[in-house]
Amino acid sequence: GHIQRRSDKERPKKMAFIQCVGSRNPQVGHPYCCSVCCMHSTKESMLAREHYDDIESTIFYKDMRACAKGFYEYVERAKRDYGVRYINSDATVQENPDNHNPVVVFDVGGRQQSEEFDLVVLATTLVPKKETAELAKLLGIKVDEFGFLESADRILGPGRTVKPGVYLAGYAAGPADIPESVAQGSSAAAKAVEAIAQAGG
Repeated sequence: GHIQRRSDKERPKKMAFIQCVGSRNPQVGHPYCCSVCCMHSTKESMLAREHYDDIESTIFYKDMRACAKGFYEYVERAKRDYGVRYINSDATVQENPDNHNPVVVFDVGGRQQSEEFDLVVLATTLVPKKETAELAKLLGIKVDEFGFLESADRILGPGRTVKPGVYLAGYAAGPADIPESVAQGSSAAAKAVEAIAQAGG
C-alpha cells in the first residue's frame, strides 16, 4: 500500500506515533494497557521505512511494553536498522497555522519541546464492541468492568467462564497480541475437547 496524508494525499517524510491515546487513563474509563500498541507502532514504522528509505519515524511513549519473547530485540532492531526514534514522554498535538502540519508538544528532562511532523498516528485504546454485552447475555456469561467478556478466574482459570462449556480466547477477553491469542485459542480448544470427552462424546 501507499502512505499518504488524508488532507492532501501527499506522502509524508516525517511521521510521529503517539502511544496510549485514551488508554491507561482512568479519567476516561480505560485504565488498562492495550498491550499491543507499542509493537504495532514499531512494526508500522519499520514497514514505512522499507517502503520509503527517506521516511523518518518517532514514537512517543509512556512505558515501552515489549515484554514477550523477541519483542525487546525487535524494538532494538527498529532503532538500529531503521532509525526509529523513541521519546519517553506524554505528547499533545497542535497545528501549525501556516501550513496546517501537526506539531507535537512533549517533555524531555522537564523541558517542554515541540516538533513539526508531516503526519501523526494515534495509537488509540482498544475497547470491546457494543455487541459484546449482547453476546454475553445470549451466552449466559458476564462482562468485566471494561465491557470485555469475563473469565471465571483470570489467574487460576483463564479462558473459563461462569457457564460450563463456554471458553474465551483472544480479544474477546481483553487486549492480547497474536502469540497470546493463539495460546489462548489452543487452551480453549483443549478445554472444549476435555469437556466433550467427560460428557461421553
